[in-house]
Amino acid sequence: MMHLAAGAFPDRLNFGVSRHVQGDLAGASRAYEQLLRDFGPHAEVSRLLGVLAAQAGDRARALDLLGEALALQPNHAVALDNRGVILKDLRRYDAALADFDRALALEPDSLPILNNRAIALLAAEKWDAAAFAYESVLARAPDHAGAWNDRGLALKNLGRTDEALASFDRALAVRPGFADALNNRGVLLKELKRFDEALAAYDAALALSPDYADAHHNRGNVFVELDRQDEAGACYDRALALKPGDPEIMFSVANFLLRMGRFAEGWRLYESRFARACVTDRFSRRGLPRRLVEGAPINGLRLFMFWEQGLGDVLQFCRFAKLAAEQGAHVSVAAPRRLHRLLSTLGAGVVWLDQDEAPEQFDAHLPLMSAPALLCAGPESWGALAPYLRAEPERVAYWREKIDQGLPQAGQRIGVAWRTNLATSAGRDRGFDPALLKILAERPGVRLISLHRREQGDALPPPEARIEILENFDAGPDAFLDTAAVMETLDLIVTCDTSIAHLAGALGRPTWLALKHVAEWRWLRTRTDTPWYPSVRLFRQPAPGDWAAVFRAMAARLPSKL
Repeated sequence: MMHLAAGAFPDRLNFGVSRHVQGDLAGASRAYEQLLRDFGPHAEVSRLLGVLAAQAGDRARALDLLGEALALQPNHAVALDNRGVILKDLRRYDAALADFDRALALEPDSLPILNNRAIALLAAEKWDAAAFAYESVLARAPDHAGAWNDRGLALKNLGRTDEALASFDRALAVRPGFADALNNRGVLLKELKRFDEALAAYDAALALSPDYADAHHNRGNVFVELDRQDEAGACYDRALALKPGDPEIMFSVANFLLRMGRFAEGWRLYESRFARACVTDRFSRRGLPRRLVEGAPINGLRLFMFWEQGLGDVLQFCRFAKLAAEQGAHVSVAAPRRLHRLLSTLGAGVVWLDQDEAPEQFDAHLPLMSAPALLCAGPESWGALAPYLRAEPERVAYWREKIDQGLPQAGQRIGVAWRTNLATSAGRDRGFDPALLKILAERPGVRLISLHRREQGDALPPPEARIEILENFDAGPDAFLDTAAVMETLDLIVTCDTSIAHLAGALGRPTWLALKHVAEWRWLRTRTDTPWYPSVRLFRQPAPGDWAAVFRAMAARLPSKL
């Protein structure tokens, strides 16, 4: 090491920082490296090299260098903050928050650290904590437009929509040309079904930033809800041209194509679901080897299939496990244990594994919802496989006796289901007010029987709907066994778009499905029948939110005797 005057170090460090600030990353790197060679290890120089590595996209090296800086100076608050940002970007949220908390213990009033901690809480979907953290930021910087915008996102996810909207508006008041806040405001307005206002927000964002891919994408989502499909398609095309390969945009395009019946294109783009940030399936993130190739022969293959999303998806797509077995594959499927007893009626020698369990050995793996594409199973085959599940005969006999007990045999017995997953906006959109079932109950000879398992705290349906509640219904650990058996005793099932609809279709039971104005992709766009289930008839809202018209149409089609 050269013996240099101590005063030379600050001047040369400042020179490196000036290169860095001016965007000359290579020049800055040379300056910092030379400082280490001439003066030996130094926490601030290692930190700056770590920042450079992060800017170059080398997060592993950045973490190593910041670790070196903190080994030399454990109480370096800025280095802790820098490392927290990188850990957040790697989705290592607990470690990131630990670094931010250590940094804030050292510098409790640091606005950048407070803001970065709030951003990490938002990314980790800790909505309550994020909203509170942004309050701390805004207490110190009331005109921080980014904090107002991000606070709005946290509040939106907490369902505090009025406060979220006010937060986005405050961000825009502080920074009128804030395209991100306009985009986020549009997303919230779309969820509130204020579609014209949402479009206005996206248009304003695009006027500021014409190449804003997310705004084009979200604008397309509004046009889908308005059933202006050509305009939606144009928005998606523009978004993908600006941001090719983006999984969120690709997933929306996949849903659009499938809804329009463009299955070959749609299924291929539907694979983008595995790259989405919100993917929750148990296996795709494990990097399983030997993914089945589209059209590959499967006779004699040990094929591992696995569930991905909701129970209804398992009930809908399990038919392809049977199809694969009939084509000669040795099939094992990971699925929720509470469905195993029902799914075992699929037959075909399929082996059912716990939802997180993979076989020790397999030749290829296949996500259940990729099966139509990768097994080359077109829509002509979907309905041909139904019915493919069965109710247990002894349960059917038990519930037939219970339902008939003390009541005349005449009349129309209709099973009803009106609620779905209330935790999501999509689920809330698909359910309806059970009071509307009064429209059916008023028809002569109609009995309405609930197909919902009664959960503690559930509100009873309104008396005017005259819905009978079955006691001790599916009360055991296995799902849908009693539901399937009761369905076999009924003349008709009337349901919203939920797992009960898929069970009814899988059993081949006569079913009327009540759908929102623009339904999920699997029900296509305008059909009154579905290639998935020959026994299911579709009733769509004629306009967004008009459930009453759906039930009036059903009542008009109820025959005098089913």
